[in-house]
Amino acid sequence: MILTETLAHRTATARERMAALSQTVVFQAAAFWLVTRVLLLVFTYTAVLFAHDKTPVTPLAPFTILRGWEQWDSDWYYAIARAGYYSIESTVYFPLYPALLHLGIQVFGAQNLLVFSIVISYLGSLAAFIGLGLLAAHEFKGRGAALPAVRTLAAYPLALFLAAPYTEGLFLGLLAWGLLCLRREWWYGAAACAYFAALARPTGLILWLPMCWEYGRRQGWWAALILRWRARRSWQADLREDWQTLRAWHPSLAWCASVTRAGVVWGAVPLGISTFALYCWARYGDPLSFVHEEGAWYHQTMPIWQTLGYVKDYYATIPPWTYYQARFFVDLVPLALFALVTVAGALRRWPFAYTLFMVTLLVECLVSPTINGTFPFPLMSVSRYLLAALPVFLYIGQWSRRRPWLEQIAIIGGFMFQALFIAFYLNGGWIV
Repeated sequence: MILTETLAHRTATARERMAALSQTVVFQAAAFWLVTRVLLLVFTYTAVLFAHDKTPVTPLAPFTILRGWEQWDSDWYYAIARAGYYSIESTVYFPLYPALLHLGIQVFGAQNLLVFSIVISYLGSLAAFIGLGLLAAHEFKGRGAALPAVRTLAAYPLALFLAAPYTEGLFLGLLAWGLLCLRREWWYGAAACAYFAALARPTGLILWLPMCWEYGRRQGWWAALILRWRARRSWQADLREDWQTLRAWHPSLAWCASVTRAGVVWGAVPLGISTFALYCWARYGDPLSFVHEEGAWYHQTMPIWQTLGYVKDYYATIPPWTYYQARFFVDLVPLALFALVTVAGALRRWPFAYTLFMVTLLVECLVSPTINGTFPFPLMSVSRYLLAALPVFLYIGQWSRRRPWLEQIAIIGGFMFQALFIAFYLNGGWIV
């Protein structure tokens, strides 16, 4: 009796400590998000007005200033939100974000679409900051790891898209909470996040292998398979034993529940993509139109080594010390850096689920380059796609805690480049 009471007391105390830790991390992440969003709005005001130096006394309405964020892909999302998937080419943009925008039009009116779209992005980034902070506290067993990870994500130069009317804020929030639920064994929460992430972007596929691996590992299935392989006998003996076991086997409730959860966890991402595929099939007769129509943006699917060959050849044609070369590096440098961090993380034995996550993301970035004659950006948008590399931000933040010089480079340098890219983007620059 005394032992039971002692264990119950310790369990309650541990839960209280975990709740207090979570509250602290949520407060830190939310406060940092609020400060950075306010500064972002101030920077938007300054960057847009300073671009109107030719008409220095002409006033601009607040909505006009905010409209600087309406660039490039945002026009596609707005058009889909207003009219649905009006062309087969538009199906390359996945439905969750424009569906939410359509809901906003019904509730708040089309005249408030810009504000509503940015609010979705802001709230998504808030969820991403909190989710990443809680994930860091979980992985490194303390609240001290949360803020460095969040700062590293916020300082990533292409994190400007967390404030734009793009899918990045919404998608990253779903990814962060999906990984958190996965690592904490909240299986149905992980499945829900994965399903909606797959509806937000095709990149949601990066969650599938980590979810399959992590669930099987927690159930002990992979360890059992390895032991069985090591202890294997002749295949005939294995077949006889398996047949005898099958004849005497009756499923237990625990086993059935485990298999049911496995179906939910493993099927979430395919179900999300299949949901949109069924719509495309019903609408245009092509369930994979979102893949086939990538050619309209000059994307071609090819092996990774062929992509790397194209990248090398295109770089050789770019004149040095030009805008084209600098813009080319915007995509190439993060790709190389994140690949190196992935290798380092794997060698340092970070969770294997993170290795699967990052390898899938890097493969997705490289299998569909932009091939368009003299177009100098075969890796176009790769740096934006790498915003999803949450394990990299998690571990760079952890490494920088012990190395102040690394933290200064990552944070100060990252925000400097982000400010440059924001000013460039707000004035119509080619950052997509």
